[in-house]
Amino acid sequence: MAKRPVRRRQRGASSSNQSGIVPPNQVGETNPSLLANGPDDSLKVEVTYRRVEELKLVRRQLRTHKPKQVDQIVSMIRRCGFINPIIVDADLGIVCGVGRYLAAKQIGLALVPVIEVSHLSAAELRAYAIADNKLVLNDSWDDQLLVIELTELMVEALDLPIELTQFDLVEIDNLLQAAVSDEGAGSVEPDDSEPISCLGDLFQLGQHRLMCGDSRKEESYQTLLGDGRARCVFSDNPYNIKIAGNASGLGKVKHGDFVMASGEMSQREFTGAGLEYIRKERDLQYHQTLYDLLLRQLEAARIDEAKASPTVQMVDPPQIPKVKSWPKPFIFILAGLVIGTMFGCIRVAVIYVYDYAETDPRLRDRYAQVKQAMHLRG
Repeated sequence: MAKRPVRRRQRGASSSNQSGIVPPNQVGETNPSLLANGPDDSLKVEVTYRRVEELKLVRRQLRTHKPKQVDQIVSMIRRCGFINPIIVDADLGIVCGVGRYLAAKQIGLALVPVIEVSHLSAAELRAYAIADNKLVLNDSWDDQLLVIELTELMVEALDLPIELTQFDLVEIDNLLQAAVSDEGAGSVEPDDSEPISCLGDLFQLGQHRLMCGDSRKEESYQTLLGDGRARCVFSDNPYNIKIAGNASGLGKVKHGDFVMASGEMSQREFTGAGLEYIRKERDLQYHQTLYDLLLRQLEAARIDEAKASPTVQMVDPPQIPKVKSWPKPFIFILAGLVIGTMFGCIRVAVIYVYDYAETDPRLRDRYAQVKQAMHLRG
């Protein structure tokens, strides 16, 4: 049996810790003084403020920080303040809180709160940095309580953006739907009887209408909408695939096959059905365009009627600007100035050359020879 190693006390050290600071222990050991009822200096932390440029990033970044996460931390700091200090070692190297450090740099903060840890060894600090991130991953959410908490926040704190919880609306909606499905899965018994709804049935659900019909037929929309118009359409076209074995979920709920396009159609029949649906949608868009055009004409007629009304006075009514195809007058003036200046410079140059040729004997003789040659040719 191996003997337990004996620790030798350093020379000059007393048996009791006079300063009250617990000496650093190796990872895995329990310091007896931490289990005492009295306060221990190693459990006391002091929050100080350091300049951002004084902090140092460690050489190994075990956790990656995406820009989206840093933006989320920035929004938290702007809304709630910097209430979670950064943990650093004696050399101001960041042990925990790299994301908060990056967010502080992005905001442009000069000072940040830090907790300087000096009673742990280098190995303990490295282990603590790993454990601080790993402990968060070891737990899980209580989905039921989380849904209750998020719902109460959305109802009671209307001025508080729910995204501050770092749950977006899509995630919250998924949680709510999962909670509803979990409640319904245990209370609703599956019904194996024949369905009572038939094609053409219309159900009134409060202010909503639900119809069992064929989306390829125009009379289905007339029955469902009447004189109204749909503002938005959500379409989930069939894929001509059997439901069994493809859309049965995890086995809790069994869905039956659709009335049509559930694998019974051939490729040609399914393509024809899809083209028929697209033609109906095209016709709907055509009629929608006519409706928009008529609506615009109605609005223009109302505006004209308001202009003609004696109770309405139009001050400086808008007019359609007249588009001129010719350039503006100042363009002609500028072009005339440029052309006149060019011709004037050419005339002055010609006169100068002629006068210079008359005064210089060599040029005068040369000019006379050229003139005589031109006369002989003529």
